[in-house]
Amino acid sequence: MGMNTRAEVDYESALMRATAAVVLMRRHLVRERSASQVRVRRLLPLNVLQRRLLVRNAASYRTWAVGRGLLDEALARLETEPGEAAALAWLVLEDVLAEGRLRCRGLSSPAMVKDLEALAWGVVACNRRRLGFGAPAVASAWARARAAARVGTGDREVRSFLRGVPRRKSPVSSARIGSDHEPAYASLCQRPRDPGGLSA
Repeated sequence: MGMNTRAEVDYESALMRATAAVVLMRRHLVRERSASQVRVRRLLPLNVLQRRLLVRNAASYRTWAVGRGLLDEALARLETEPGEAAALAWLVLEDVLAEGRLRCRGLSSPAMVKDLEALAWGVVACNRRRLGFGAPAVASAWARARAAARVGTGDREVRSFLRGVPRRKSPVSSARIGSDHEPAYASLCQRPRDPGGLSA
């Protein structure tokens, strides 16, 4: 009888500790998302090089919440500002997530990170198609998006976006082709110089 009572007490304590940990994590996540909105707003007016510099030099910009905020902006601009949408997606792929730079602090899981990759590559695929990139370049981005989504959380918004990506290439004007940010992004050096004290 005593053993059963002790086991029940231990089980209840463990459950309470787990619940407290979940509540604490949610509070941290709420604070992180709130702070990330400020950081995303600071990044948006900067040029591509300045954005990369700030993200690389400040760990507070390399979080899941900032990455998701940037991708939300990319999705909102995909139809009206495809070049800017692509630039934001590449910022997430090349600087927020690349080479294990993401600062998790227990607020994100590997599957959540894969959701970010899936969204980012989906934006890249859409932009490449819209700008008339060759079929291999479009297919490569699309395959990366699907591969990441398969090992993600199964997030409904991610799945919905990837299902909605058109399969056929749409006509593109020369003006729109000129607005693409991908070639400019790819040509930047790996270690950008400080253009104006942003690393401080």
